Amino acid sequence: MLLTRAGYTVVDVASGEKALACLATDRYDLLLTDYLLPGIHGNELISYVQEEELPMKTILMSNYVDANAIARDCEADGCFRKVDCQQLLALIAQLLGVERAVATAL
Repeated sequence: MLLTRAGYTVVDVASGEKALACLATDRYDLLLTDYLLPGIHGNELISYVQEEELPMKTILMSNYVDANAIARDCEADGCFRKVDCQQLLALIAQLLGVERAVATAL
């Protein structure tokens, strides 16, 4: 809801496998994923984006203590600890290079 209210178009999926299927067939500006997903974890989705050289930014969300290390290992563009929603919006705008943009998040 936060991203939709901020003007972003959001594609919401229920599992890592569904996200992977979307990534394989459609194009997005941003992959915003939690680390722990049912099935394929978020770091694996980000690694897929990197391996396939998909033209999108990636953010890993997690409250794990070692979230930054996990994000570095999978080469995420950003890491977000689920605390401050305004911080998340600022990170998305920074990665997409705009103040307010309509972007698609998966």
